[in-house]
Amino acid sequence: MGLVGAGFVGPHHIDAVRRLGFVDVVALAGSSDATARDKAQALDVPRSYGRYEALLEDPDVQVVHNATPNHLHYAVISAALARGKHVVSDKPLAMTAADARALVDQAHRAGVVHAVTFNYRGNPLVQEARRRIATGEIGPPHFLHGSYLQDWLIKDTDYSWRVEPEKGGASAAVADIGSHWCDLAEHVSGLRIVEVLGVMSTIVRHRRKPASSRQAFAESRRAELSGSPQGEVVDVKVEDLASVLLRFDNGAIGSVSVGQVCAGHKNDLVLEVCAGGRSSKTSCGWVTESAPTRSFRRIRRSLAATSGTTRVCLVAIRKAGPTPSPMSSATSTRSSRRTRPRPNDNNVVPPRLQPLRMAIARYGSSKRL
Repeated sequence: MGLVGAGFVGPHHIDAVRRLGFVDVVALAGSSDATARDKAQALDVPRSYGRYEALLEDPDVQVVHNATPNHLHYAVISAALARGKHVVSDKPLAMTAADARALVDQAHRAGVVHAVTFNYRGNPLVQEARRRIATGEIGPPHFLHGSYLQDWLIKDTDYSWRVEPEKGGASAAVADIGSHWCDLAEHVSGLRIVEVLGVMSTIVRHRRKPASSRQAFAESRRAELSGSPQGEVVDVKVEDLASVLLRFDNGAIGSVSVGQVCAGHKNDLVLEVCAGGRSSKTSCGWVTESAPTRSFRRIRRSLAATSGTTRVCLVAIRKAGPTPSPMSSATSTRSSRRTRPRPNDNNVVPPRLQPLRMAIARYGSSKRL
């Protein structure tokens, strides 16, 4: 395997393929000889190249993983396919639908394996939800809803090439993380989105662009410590928050909200598929962040309290039925008896508020009440 682009996500590609146990990572290409050499040394990759064209000429590279910024995807992938290399690319496949279709056609003509890394598909619990829907254990989906929220762009000193249309594309939050949610919804349900209606907003309209490039999720620590923000102030023309209404090919409807300016949400993807039919009245959901991380949420309590619920880790299978008393719900399975705090004891936190306290302690200044 050869990796093109070793910034934020590139090392995760290397880690993932090494875990397979049968893939040799033989080369890495960066933006210059110096950066490629440093990255290769840090990641224990034997060869480095300052140009991706040189990596593609390496006969030992059979598979190319493309982890470059979006605007470079088409050129790198097309060149790899022209040399008969298998390709695994980060999304998006290209900056435009026309370029993406051209790459798919080229891959078919080349007869190689080609894939885009919508990685949430591979989660075992996602596969379990997909299986239950495909086999009819969960009835036909009629409503899919959820969100994908992050907070790594909440400050005006937070910056990435993703907010530059010429590098990231015409869309930011929707294309960057909303695409993951939409792919997951289609993959789990077996349906296809056929109509959309959305509203987009840019909350942080001006950002300070640092003099040097910064990896995704990296904060401007220097500016925070010095108290004087650094960098050129630039206007932001892409969205960082959006809500979208959806219609699927079987007539089901849905909605999703995406945002990268939502305090307290680090990588918080939520998907619920509501389904039902004559033989089944069941829904299922998947959440990427645990209860303490996501703070205290009524939705998690209600999912656990529903009669007939079977929960496996973060997948909830919910069946219709009467709501039992709180003491018979899954939320109380840790202990059959709860101790009430004494009225004057301020050090005792009620069990239902403990996740909230943990979340506040975890997030520090990014408190979410």
